[in-house]
Amino acid sequence: MAENEINVLILQGLDQVCRNLIQIAFKDDEYTLMFLPRVPAVNLAKAKAVVSIIPAHAKIACSAAEECKRL
Repeated sequence: MAENEINVLILQGLDQVCRNLIQIAFKDDEYTLMFLPRVPAVNLAKAKAVVSIIPAHAKIACSAAEECKRL
C-alpha cells in the first residue's frame, strides 16, 4: 500500500442513502458540503450529512469530478 493510501472499513449495517442536492459553502480555510434529500414540488430539504474539508481536499475532489466527466 502506498504511503498516502488508507484502508476504509465500511460497516455491514451501514445505511446507504442517496442525496439529490449538495449545498456548498466556503471560507478561506474550509469548505462545507451539506448533503440534502430534496422532494420535488416541496421547497424543503433536511440535511442528513454535513462534511467540512480543507481547501486542498476540495481541490482533489474537484479534480476527481472533472476526471469522471471525461470518462
